[in-house]
Amino acid sequence: MHRRALLAALGAGTGASFAGCQSLHRGDGRSAPECPSTTAVRATYRVDGTRRNETVERFRPTAEVETEPWGTPNDEDVLGINAPPAVDGERLYVPRVGSVEARRAGSGSLDWRTSLDGDLHTVPALGCGSVFVATTAATYRLRASDGSVAWKRDADSDFALDASPIAVEETLFTTGSGIGLVAFAPDGDTRWEATFDAAVSGFAVSDAVYVALDAHDGDGNGGLVALDPADGTRRWRYDGGKPGRGPVVGARGVYIVGAYGRLSALDADGEVRWERTFDRSPAAPPTPAHGTLYVDAGDGEECRALDPETGERRWTVRTGSTTCGMLATPEHVLATGADSGLHVLDPDDGTRLRSYPSVRFAERGLLVSNGSVYVRPSSGTELYRCFPTDSA
Repeated sequence: MHRRALLAALGAGTGASFAGCQSLHRGDGRSAPECPSTTAVRATYRVDGTRRNETVERFRPTAEVETEPWGTPNDEDVLGINAPPAVDGERLYVPRVGSVEARRAGSGSLDWRTSLDGDLHTVPALGCGSVFVATTAATYRLRASDGSVAWKRDADSDFALDASPIAVEETLFTTGSGIGLVAFAPDGDTRWEATFDAAVSGFAVSDAVYVALDAHDGDGNGGLVALDPADGTRRWRYDGGKPGRGPVVGARGVYIVGAYGRLSALDADGEVRWERTFDRSPAAPPTPAHGTLYVDAGDGEECRALDPETGERRWTVRTGSTTCGMLATPEHVLATGADSGLHVLDPDDGTRLRSYPSVRFAERGLLVSNGSVYVRPSSGTELYRCFPTDSA
């Protein structure tokens, strides 16, 4: 479908849009926030629709970095962080157990905190002056200015990080009840719902909505399903077993990591272009950027760069095992190792430009904002900020 026709279909009859922000808040006496026709995603972990782990932010590799706790709550009742934050350049929106909070990038000072029903295990989505969060009990639209609730809908989310909500053009996509996907209009009305015979482990939105299905204990069938973004009707299904990570949409196709370390590349019609199996499964979906497909080491020893057309290896770098995917910046690729730290690599040949052994606690989410790298531990109530301290 042509993009203009798709936008017309998505916006038909609603009188509201994430782009135009018309009639967003029902009967609360507040005017809708003004925003540009598109909202640029800067450094948020895989919530740009395609789920590419790529950012326009830059990180300057210097001889040393300093690491400090960031955003430590003063309230002992504030619980831990289950997912990476979302970033809009000035603020980080931090998902916690039972709440979400807005903190200033750099200083970490608290702007607001909003309590939520249920637990929050996914990354917030940002769009048109709003923060969208999906907990295990409900989906919320919060005003980014003060964290107040614009609307709340009973559409519970699961625990899959790759199924974090996505705001794309006129629609908010989120999981519902574990085995479904819900598309909301900006005013909170349901556009469409889709249910499946297996749990949703992840999804991405581009020319289609690509949904990874995770079969548990033989109940239901795993694979990848492509839906029409306008009405949720099914276009095709790829029965490729149980996806473990993804999907991710790149310029040359859709990528999913399946069971036993198998990486599959599919075209827009669901046909397999190539498959590659690793001895050790990656920890996160691949990162398509710089004309290359970057794959983390997972529980293996080396991260890899692949040709996105063929799956052939271009280079490898030894990092040791990791639980964090690779992040692409305009000039570099960042990789982590549980025991080796943070590595800044040349995207073309994998040359290790800098390594920071002190940064060892990255857990499934690496962010860059305003020249700093933000990482999170596997447990705890704070993030860590790593920032340059001298010139290279």
